Amino acid sequence: MSISTALIVFAASLFALVKGADYLIQGAEKIGRYFGMPSFVIGALIVGIGTSLPEVASSFAAIFAGETDIVVSNAIGSNIANILLVAGLAAVVGRKIVSTKDLVDIEVPLLVISSALFLGTVYDGVVTTIEAAILFLGFLVYLSYLLLHPDDSVVVEVSEKPKKVDQLKPLDFLHLIGGGVGLVMGAKYLIDSVIIIAAGFGIPTGVVAISAIAVGTSLPEIIVSVTAVLKGKTDLAFGNVFGSNVFNILMMVGLVGLFENLTVDNATYTIGLPVFAAVTLIFTISAMSKRIYIWEGLMFLIFYLFFMIQLFSVA
Repeated sequence: MSISTALIVFAASLFALVKGADYLIQGAEKIGRYFGMPSFVIGALIVGIGTSLPEVASSFAAIFAGETDIVVSNAIGSNIANILLVAGLAAVVGRKIVSTKDLVDIEVPLLVISSALFLGTVYDGVVTTIEAAILFLGFLVYLSYLLLHPDDSVVVEVSEKPKKVDQLKPLDFLHLIGGGVGLVMGAKYLIDSVIIIAAGFGIPTGVVAISAIAVGTSLPEIIVSVTAVLKGKTDLAFGNVFGSNVFNILMMVGLVGLFENLTVDNATYTIGLPVFAAVTLIFTISAMSKRIYIWEGLMFLIFYLFFMIQLFSVA
């Protein structure tokens, strides 16, 4: 496969990956409503986990292809993109985003603790299966808390209260099955094309993962957050970033790492990790003030551009 063909396959498979997750969420949400699942459970299990499915699927495809450095790079790149691109764009579009809820009691500690735990597992350049088990255990504790204390958090709050579904249609099952197929096939061909693109341009696969894959798989979060801001639901923009980032580092890395030791490439280790720590700290400070102004959003976007330049300069 030529590089030009690989680029086309990359774009097509990324689209299939993201849309597959979207259709899978739609089908699962309808079925969940039909069986009377509470709105918060739908938010936590279906919407919360569902928006991380592109990252999870592409990460499993990566370890099956022997590219274990893609997983951590994908997680770090997605979290950086969620803060700098998602929150940055939301703040610019809405001129500012404001949280009406106190984030210091629950959201901020969850993000800080999970990020610190993640940094502790990758500092030596490898995430072992034991370390992955610790991360995944942290995710289970986090998820249990969300389910037991639904009123304490905005992390996976749904934008609309789900209506009861009285009858399931064949289209609902088609969304569920077709979305799953699109997710799996999109993930496989995405990783195949990344390997070819990286080899063709002489850059590590981890660099492609932390940049192109991370941005592509963060598209659902960008769409959800910008749409929420335009509708005046700025709490969702904050909660979306918190929820997605915690899910990425605890669930994605933890779950995938149970099957294979995960490595960290040089560019991700020297550039990605420090930027991840820095932007998490910056976002934490912004969250404590419960608002991000337009000028901060613009700085986030400029910072992301600077991050991309630095990343490819060391690749």
